[in-house]
Amino acid sequence: MKLDTPPPASGLKKDVLSRIECENICPRGRWFYRGKEFLVWTTWIITVLVAAVAVAISFFVIMHRQYAIFEATHDSFLALMLDVLPYLWLLVFAAAAILALYHFRNTKRGYRYSFLTIAGATVLSSFVGGLFFHYLGMSFVFDDALGKYLPGMYVSQAMQEKRFWQNPHDGRLLATLREETASGTTAIVVDAEGTQWEVNISELFPKDVALLREGKQVRILGSQPSGEDSSFHACGVFPWLYSKMMTMADFKHDREDAILRLHEHRDRMLERARETYQAAKEGVRSASGSDETMTLATSAIPESVDQSQTESQCGDIAAVKRLRD
Repeated sequence: MKLDTPPPASGLKKDVLSRIECENICPRGRWFYRGKEFLVWTTWIITVLVAAVAVAISFFVIMHRQYAIFEATHDSFLALMLDVLPYLWLLVFAAAAILALYHFRNTKRGYRYSFLTIAGATVLSSFVGGLFFHYLGMSFVFDDALGKYLPGMYVSQAMQEKRFWQNPHDGRLLATLREETASGTTAIVVDAEGTQWEVNISELFPKDVALLREGKQVRILGSQPSGEDSSFHACGVFPWLYSKMMTMADFKHDREDAILRLHEHRDRMLERARETYQAAKEGVRSASGSDETMTLATSAIPESVDQSQTESQCGDIAAVKRLRD
C-alpha cells in the first residue's frame, strides 16, 4: 500500500517552525497568561491605591490648613501654604499615576483604549479613592502612622505643627501645666522638649486659664522677655488638636476662637491707649494756663500713650500686629 506524501510546507510555516526550533520556544498553558494578567491588574490596583493615599493626605493638609492660626506662625497665609504643601505626596501621586497608566496599557485589552482615556480613568480613580479615604478620616491615620513608623524619612503634619509651636523665641510654646503659683499670676509649665518654664498668665482671659488648668498639652501664644531664658509671657492658650482624629469643624472652631481672642487683646490695648490719652488731656486742662506749661504737658501725651501700650505685652506680639495691619 502506497502512503500519500504530505504537501510541501509553505514558506511562512517553515519560518515559524524554524524559529520555534532555534529559540527553543516551549508552549505555555492558559494558567500562565491568566496569572500574568492577574499580576498586571493587581499592580495597577496597588498603584491606584497608593495614588489615592497621596491624594487623601494632600486633601488633609490643604483643607485643614486653611483654618490654621497662620497669624501666629507665619507672615501670611501664602507663606504658610508654601511651608506645608505636601510636595512629597504630590510626587508620589505623579509617580503612582504613571505606573498605573503603564500597567493598564499592558493588560489584555489595554491596547484598545487611547492614552488620554487611560490617563483620565487612572487620575479619576485616584481622586475618587482619595476623597473616599479622606472623608472616612483615614488621611490623619495614614499621615500619623507614617510619621511614627518612619520617623527619619517622613515628617507628619502633627510633627510639623509641633515644630511651628515649639519656638519660644518667636512667641510660641507647646506645653503642659505642672503647677500654678499661689499668686495666681504665674504658672510652671513643661514644654514638648521637657524644659520647664515660668509663665506669666496675668493677661490671659478666664477661658485661657481654664484650658491651661485642664493639664493637657496646649499651644501657648505670647512672648519671651529678653534676657530671661526660662520665662514666658502668655497671651493666649489653645488646645492641641493633633492628639486625636480631627474634623473640619474642629479646626474651624479653633481658628475662630483664636482670632476672637487676638482681637480682644488688640481692642484691650487700644482701649488702654485711649484711656491714657484722655487722662493726659485732662491733665493738660487742669495744668497752669501758662504757654510754657501747656506746651510741656501736651508734649507728654504721646509718651504716656506709648507707655500704656508697653504695659500690655500681648498688644505688641506679632500675631496681634498682623491683625492691626
